[in-house]
Amino acid sequence: MKRRHLKQQGFTLTELMIVVALAAIFATLAVPNMSGMIARQRIQSQASEIANALTFAHTEAVRQGKPVFVVPAKIKTDGKLDGPTNDWTSADTNAVLVFADENKTGNTAQKYDSGEDLRVVSLNSKLTRTLSQESLGKALSTGTPPTNMAFTYYSNGQMRIGKIDSSSNEVTVTNPPGAIARIVIKDSKRVTKNQTSRYCEVIRADATGRASLHTSSNGKRSALTSDDFFYCQ
Repeated sequence: MKRRHLKQQGFTLTELMIVVALAAIFATLAVPNMSGMIARQRIQSQASEIANALTFAHTEAVRQGKPVFVVPAKIKTDGKLDGPTNDWTSADTNAVLVFADENKTGNTAQKYDSGEDLRVVSLNSKLTRTLSQESLGKALSTGTPPTNMAFTYYSNGQMRIGKIDSSSNEVTVTNPPGAIARIVIKDSKRVTKNQTSRYCEVIRADATGRASLHTSSNGKRSALTSDDFFYCQ
């Protein structure tokens, strides 16, 4: 009786090494794409949260019939609000504070007191923020950037730009009606001439109280200058 020899099934060592090498190549290609997608989502989420805080302030000012303010702030390590700060761009600023002053001190200066916060939005430490004022579709690049910018929303639905003094917690309206603010959110570690449009969001807060998000579709950032509204570098 003849014995039948079955052929051995499976992969050879060479075939297995080829499969492992291909898997490593695909993984190498996929990781940057996944990392970029996560970074992009992080920027979009942060920009949406800040824009929503501005929209909320606008709604509350109309609903409550009194001014509501949006300023940079700090949350302590124990999770409690430490109050306003003077700089949106500082590493110490890790929150956005929306508050309504219950003890009005005047028409041009109003003060934050503990317990008056309406909403607090946490800021991602991996992202950077820059602010400017905008008029007639172009950014105003003259002067020092208003890092202590404050937004004052009124019961008539309008918004005016001012500044916050963290030593006194007072908000002072410094700009005439009609000024428009621009906040740029970006991941500075990912900003190159070709990547800026992918890793940048612009928040526009206009005098009517409307906050809107803008993502530039122009990948050729070299064609833009600092006077353009969507300039992010």
